Amino acid sequence: IYNNFDQNHFDYIVYDEAHRSAAKSYQKVFNYFSPDFTLGMTATPERTDNLNIFEMFDYNIAYEIRLQKALESEILCPFHYFGVTDYIHKGKSTDDFSRLTDLTSDERVKHVLEKTQYYGYSGEELKGLIFVSRKDEAKDLADKLTLLNVPSDALTGEDSSEKRQKVIEQLKSGEINYIVTVNLFNEGIDIAPVNQIVMLRETESSIIFIQQLGRGLRKSENKEYVTVIDFIGNYEKNYLIPIALSGDQSQNKDNYRRFLTSNTALMGVSTINFEEVAKKKIYDSLKQVKLSAASHIKQAYNEVEQRIGRLPLLMDFIRQNSIDPSVIYSTDSSYKNYNDFLVRAKKIEEQLDKNENLNLTFLSREIAPGLKNVDHTILNAIINRPYKINELLTIAQNVDPNVTLEDIQTTLKILNFSFFSKDINKTYGKPIANISNDEVTLTESFAASLEKLLFKTYVEDIIELAKYNNKVHHKNQNGLLLYNKYTRKDFVKLLNWKSDESGNINGYKFGNNTLPIFITYHKQENISDNTKYEDEFLSPDELKWFTRSKRKLTSPEVQKILAHQKNNIDMYIFVKKEDVLDGNEFYFLGKAHYLDGTAEQTTMPNEKKNNIVTMTLSMETPVKDEVYRYILEN
Repeated sequence: IYNNFDQNHFDYIVYDEAHRSAAKSYQKVFNYFSPDFTLGMTATPERTDNLNIFEMFDYNIAYEIRLQKALESEILCPFHYFGVTDYIHKGKSTDDFSRLTDLTSDERVKHVLEKTQYYGYSGEELKGLIFVSRKDEAKDLADKLTLLNVPSDALTGEDSSEKRQKVIEQLKSGEINYIVTVNLFNEGIDIAPVNQIVMLRETESSIIFIQQLGRGLRKSENKEYVTVIDFIGNYEKNYLIPIALSGDQSQNKDNYRRFLTSNTALMGVSTINFEEVAKKKIYDSLKQVKLSAASHIKQAYNEVEQRIGRLPLLMDFIRQNSIDPSVIYSTDSSYKNYNDFLVRAKKIEEQLDKNENLNLTFLSREIAPGLKNVDHTILNAIINRPYKINELLTIAQNVDPNVTLEDIQTTLKILNFSFFSKDINKTYGKPIANISNDEVTLTESFAASLEKLLFKTYVEDIIELAKYNNKVHHKNQNGLLLYNKYTRKDFVKLLNWKSDESGNINGYKFGNNTLPIFITYHKQENISDNTKYEDEFLSPDELKWFTRSKRKLTSPEVQKILAHQKNNIDMYIFVKKEDVLDGNEFYFLGKAHYLDGTAEQTTMPNEKKNNIVTMTLSMETPVKDEVYRYILEN
């Protein structure tokens, strides 16, 4: 048909379902016409077959709205998601290796029906889609559901378009209640009346999960919401469920666990709920997976590169709603900086020397997090020319009036590496800045490195990322924010300790008129009996806390703690839930003070019965309910 038109006949062509434009049938039309303007529209631009839709439209994304925003804007029908436990037979749940006879056993089918009937649907009549893992499973399940008076039919990619349309019409008319399929309805087909989505397979990817959930989000008459029932078995990729539902790309395990715990309203009136056993299966998956693994980073890189058509910078991961770029060079990652990743992943040839790579590691781990706006502000300034310290104070105060000279001095010690231990050069290379006669300049080595275009591009990208992180995560400030997460090193930087003593803090330490206390709330069973402190919240505003072992009420350290208010020493409380998922980050819960008269000397529950002192600390701000419950839940 298209040959009946001149190639320049149309000024404006709109391609609906543009994710299909890579198909040969679309390509014939796409390559034939030469309109002035081409617009593609799709709800699922990301494909799992490596075909690049973005390239066809010159990498120009005119407008994009993600699931969370679309729900908030009431463009889509709300959903109520229920993560439920898959059928357990003889103590064994469904997993990646389950046999067909197990997947469609009478007991499992009855279990599925019990759950789907319990959680129900909106509207007068059930119209559901069931996603399974195999074609033969789809056919067997549809047959068994029909025998149980729940009329169903299976559709696979082998069925003709005529049969597909016929079965869809049967669902719409009420002739059948379920269509059982594998991936046929992942994208591109909207059956508006669908009021229940049932997931009976492993979550293969966040993209596919959202595509399948999205099959029920079309608004329709007599449908107030869609019910999504996800049967969670012992699947390796269960960790993808909270990533997909939350839209959180941080790759932070604690964030995902906290999301699972909240069981709260999400994106307007949509809700997320998990049964306890199902929740544990996701926890177990989170514990096993390494989210900073090279394979995850490479996949994220390829997706971003595909969307923008060039070598991505760190900020491109942010702009494209990809992973938090800090995952690439975190201490858990096998890469020390972004250049290290690009070279080892064979994306570019090595162009930087050893010191330049070490300097990039310093900038990535110490500046890019944006912990203090003064850090990137001063770095950006001295890249352009030398400055006196008082001039830098003025520049920093123009950004944040609360910046002090002490803040400036800490930043300068970080940039000239005197803040760190003596062997820091092995990790970070030569210092970035020199301080002489009250003037701050770049070191010769760093200034010379900036002459390289690639190195300068990396540095500018890191400064931009630091600005972004400080604005988004630290509210353009230099201080501690309630309920933000911090490491021990973050604390000594923010509170302007003279040097990095974070490695010596352990549970607590005095420094610069401060007393930070770091608590792991749920201790592991295999830790030493000498460190099994029984710290616990008595209420949101009172914390029972233990000193180190081998301490008495008369110990100088204990006396200093009891008199901390009198001596104008501020006590800061940091708590993390456990060691397994939380790494080195602790929630900042605010300042506290010793509650007079509560200190008691007791003994540790170990063979040596070491002395220890316990006391009650009063929180200046009661811990908010959601965080309090999250920390206490074991």
